[in-house]
Amino acid sequence: MNSLNGGQQARQHGAREPLHVERVCRLAHNSFWLTLEVRDGADPLQLARGQYIAPLPLKARVLKHGRIGDLFGTGWATLHVISERFRQLLDLNQLTGSRALPVEIIDYVLDMPVYLLAVTGRCGSEYGSGGRYRPGLPPFGMFLDPLEWDGSDLFTPTNSGVVLFGARAANVVRRARLRNVQLEPAHYRESGMTAR
Repeated sequence: MNSLNGGQQARQHGAREPLHVERVCRLAHNSFWLTLEVRDGADPLQLARGQYIAPLPLKARVLKHGRIGDLFGTGWATLHVISERFRQLLDLNQLTGSRALPVEIIDYVLDMPVYLLAVTGRCGSEYGSGGRYRPGLPPFGMFLDPLEWDGSDLFTPTNSGVVLFGARAANVVRRARLRNVQLEPAHYRESGMTAR
């Protein structure tokens, strides 16, 4: 499993390439949905970021039936469950910035193991519309500062739970033709400012 600490491992292997903000994609899915059973008061964002400490495997129930693929929704926008095939793709291509936490579906039989995708990579804050204010930026649009990115292939902004894929990771996932997995342009622009 990818037990990575953000971009530290990415930097240990040498920087792959700078973050091209305009090529960043976000993860999207459709059909099969699960409800994760986590302790009362648990923060889904902490779980999505791998900061949640709980007994494993996580327990899940089916919320909505649909076509079974390599990506499952959970009812929380920030939480995604992935198939064994998706997990192996991340591992075999040494994509950094994620951990796979085992999930047990207790009311449905699947012929494959599934995992919660916990994203440990970070890219600083989202700036602009709906994000953090930063002087000098236009009032509309969403911005990322490449200098705040930790070098991970998968990452989330520090003030958002959206799962983002850098260009290399997006290319690997697209070539694999995973079922139910869609990568959409994230529509960020570069902030044009250095990190503060």
